[in-house]
Amino acid sequence: MSHVSLNQLWFNSVSKIPSSLKREGVSSGTVSWWPLSHKQRWIDWHSQPRKDPNYSALRETKDCLDQGVCKAVTIADHNYPPLLRSLPDAPLILFYRGNLELLSLPSLAVVGGRMCTASARALCRRWVPQLADRGLCIVSGLARGVDAEAHLAALGCGANTVAVLAGGLGRLYPKEHRELFERIAESGCVVSEQLWPISAKRFDFPKRNRIVSGLSAVTLIVEASLKSGSLITARHALAQGREVAAVPNSPLVHDLQGPNELIKQGACLVTSPQDIIDLYDGLPLINNDLQLVLNSIGSGSVAVEDLSAVTELDESAIWSALASLEIDDLVIQKNGLWSRLTTG
Repeated sequence: MSHVSLNQLWFNSVSKIPSSLKREGVSSGTVSWWPLSHKQRWIDWHSQPRKDPNYSALRETKDCLDQGVCKAVTIADHNYPPLLRSLPDAPLILFYRGNLELLSLPSLAVVGGRMCTASARALCRRWVPQLADRGLCIVSGLARGVDAEAHLAALGCGANTVAVLAGGLGRLYPKEHRELFERIAESGCVVSEQLWPISAKRFDFPKRNRIVSGLSAVTLIVEASLKSGSLITARHALAQGREVAAVPNSPLVHDLQGPNELIKQGACLVTSPQDIIDLYDGLPLINNDLQLVLNSIGSGSVAVEDLSAVTELDESAIWSALASLEIDDLVIQKNGLWSRLTTG
């Protein structure tokens, strides 16, 4: 039987309750600090769960977990992906099939448009094996086009790959990627924050994109239009304090100007796998705690106690990590607050 309870699933999915309260519920199973107005919803659920509009989806998800059809990890679990945990809007529960450990490996998000050209396909097939040889796990969204090509290239060379779905694991989209889905679930990992039977809505895709970038230190935009959802992934990456890299396209190809626009806005122009490796070499992180602390700082300035609250590390571990990061010229302290040092 799964360690994730039906109550935790409810905490995760209930709407119109602040995420901090939901996180408390998922982590501790209690509502002791909830205001009375929100606590009443918990009382109603606990007394008559079948009246909840999400009960059917919650029950089906719980049954799938108990039967081993899929698994789940909560934000309170030690094996929750550390980079993702550092996000203020990190999923409280991740449902997955495959090898969860891949979500904690050094990763590269590879995304782009759904209308994939032969050039983008060739780039994925040539670059991904070289990047995988350097120990990078390839993360993408299992969408048509560049996403699928990135996954296929990883599978083709025996590399690790993670697919992040916008809908539940039981409602695959697009349906024609069933075989690809199963291959990734077998040798990689497929993950979603949605309950098992939930179909993806339009607004779920941008939400999914924050997980794609959130699992990765670098996000690579291969090919995209100015309206492509992959540019949303790039914006998420920037907001999360991650690196964004883009492959330039000809200015004569009007429909593929997304990467060029990102480069104008400060994304790293890359023309080879080595350019991407160099971005990782600029982040000499020696363990997950360092990576977690650095990404928790983001683009602002934060106090040690705030970092401790976000990362759930004790303050002595925070100070140790900050000392190492400061030696590597990655962070700086001013007036008791810590911020990231920018390069270039």
